[in-house]
Amino acid sequence: MTGQLIKEFSVKLISFKLIGGILILMSVLYFINGLGTNPETMSESFSGSFLGLIVGIFFLYFSTKQRMLRLYDDGIEYLQSKPKFSSNWNDIVLLKSFQELGKSSKNLILMTETDTLSISSAFFKEEYLVEAFNIIKDLKRENICIEDDINWSR
Repeated sequence: MTGQLIKEFSVKLISFKLIGGILILMSVLYFINGLGTNPETMSESFSGSFLGLIVGIFFLYFSTKQRMLRLYDDGIEYLQSKPKFSSNWNDIVLLKSFQELGKSSKNLILMTETDTLSISSAFFKEEYLVEAFNIIKDLKRENICIEDDINWSR
């Protein structure tokens, strides 16, 4: 985007860090528990601990990834490790707040003629999504149809 930055929202996946830390701790405890026993149990505890460490490190690696939502005066950009969605305001036709039946996560949905962006509160803070929804709504672009299914409007 070439316009002036209005607002930037950024989150990291903290739950992945917690899961990774718990898995690593459990792997170490499993290995320690298997020490000093018969060779078959030691072999089992070593292989189980090694597998747990690999999965824990995998979760810790992905906890460092950052998601960003940037609102510019001329468009929007959503980034994970690379640009996932980028569009000018003139191309966006729908702004929607949405929650699927039976699910606790809520979604901010942006649509163009050719692409759709759905950001879930499972991966992004809901307060940020609500604020972004209201900033976009307040831009008062005539080409954007606004559907507020879960009453995010201020």
